[in-house]
Amino acid sequence: MDKRETGNKELKRLEAKKKKEFKKIDEIELLLKTINKELSEKEELKKTFEKYGFSFENNNKESAVRGKTKISKDKYIEYIQSYLASREEKPLYYSKEILEQFYAGLCTNQLVVLSGQPGTGKTSLVEGFCNAIAAKLKIISVQPNWTDNQDLLGFFNPIEGTYISTPFLDAIIEAENNPEQLHIICLDEMNLAHVEYYFSEFLSKLQSEDNIITLYSKNLYEEAREEIFSKIELFTNKREENALNVEEGISLLKNIDINEYYKLKKQWKSINTYKNEFKIPSNIRFVGTINKDETTKSLSPKVVDRSYIMEINPYSIKLVEDLKNKIENDRIECKENLYLKANCFKRNTKILSKELREELNALELLLRKFDITLTNRIRQQVNELYGSEIISENNIFDAIVTAKILPKISVEIDFENESLIKDFEKSLSNTIIAKSIFSKMISYWKQCGILTFWR
Repeated sequence: MDKRETGNKELKRLEAKKKKEFKKIDEIELLLKTINKELSEKEELKKTFEKYGFSFENNNKESAVRGKTKISKDKYIEYIQSYLASREEKPLYYSKEILEQFYAGLCTNQLVVLSGQPGTGKTSLVEGFCNAIAAKLKIISVQPNWTDNQDLLGFFNPIEGTYISTPFLDAIIEAENNPEQLHIICLDEMNLAHVEYYFSEFLSKLQSEDNIITLYSKNLYEEAREEIFSKIELFTNKREENALNVEEGISLLKNIDINEYYKLKKQWKSINTYKNEFKIPSNIRFVGTINKDETTKSLSPKVVDRSYIMEINPYSIKLVEDLKNKIENDRIECKENLYLKANCFKRNTKILSKELREELNALELLLRKFDITLTNRIRQQVNELYGSEIISENNIFDAIVTAKILPKISVEIDFENESLIKDFEKSLSNTIIAKSIFSKMISYWKQCGILTFWR
């Protein structure tokens, strides 16, 4: 085969390739024209719908939030503590350790549970903290008769063609519409009902990649949406050449049935606001308060395993005096709250230091004697707690034990095995909060023979 023949074959191959590529370009251009035509039609339909009062836009976006922003991360807790203590109305006094633990808990994206006796300031901590950082707070009072997630999220009414929402769901939608601001939903007295009955889906999805919550079936959503579209197009006479103008259309609607028009608007707003499923917004955190008394439900192991638990106790007179003196002596000006955006609370995993790993490993050996193990989930949560970089190195072990280990302890122990308890108590000698809580657990054990965090 000579060079000319080889060249001709190569030329034919390139021509065929060129023709094929041009065909692809033609197909792409045709697809673009089709897409642009569909977009244009949808835009026209959107304009027509909006003229009749059927808006596609969500107008629930809030105005810009103000607050002090020029402050370094290592000063957050000190500033928040002083801000709360300086409030003219209802000053609040919390130790730095409690504020650090609460902030860090919000960074783990777990359910943050504040436990304690009634009147110890659990809800006040949430309210005060949100006020101090300009976060949006919604408090939901849990009812004793809640039995499933419909009590929390509402339900679709097929007869009316609308979704019956709840304050809880509306708070989530509000967070979705304002993604930069941190939103906190507080389930107040959440153990008046069984938490796993009404909140189990959220517990499973909060730290999952698949964090989508289904409200009702997709088929029901599509059927309702198609029916509403058909009615609106009928009212607007969109598909006919002699389409009515807006004034004539609305006049016709009113003459037919004004109630039907407003019912349709209600259905339209419902189907656009409450779609069949939603993704849990990244800027939302869930907090629950629980009372430690005989009138409430205990938390199941599943709930405890997936929660970040803190015990809140009444503040001491010494703490109040120390904070007042500090504010007065240092002349601290904390009248303006902070504005910490939602991205200040994002999850961040960090491997524990060698010293911390050794402390936890030693503690786990003692826990095994209580038939308690540290699961992979707990270890991941501990790494997120450490990754928040809010809790000081001196207090991080205390926070880990308080939030993730002590709440798992609820066992009967014979008095002959007191040495196990003493060994565990000794391992907490360098902690502050954990040591105090465990001391109360020992007192209860001496009375009842049960070593538990929950009494």
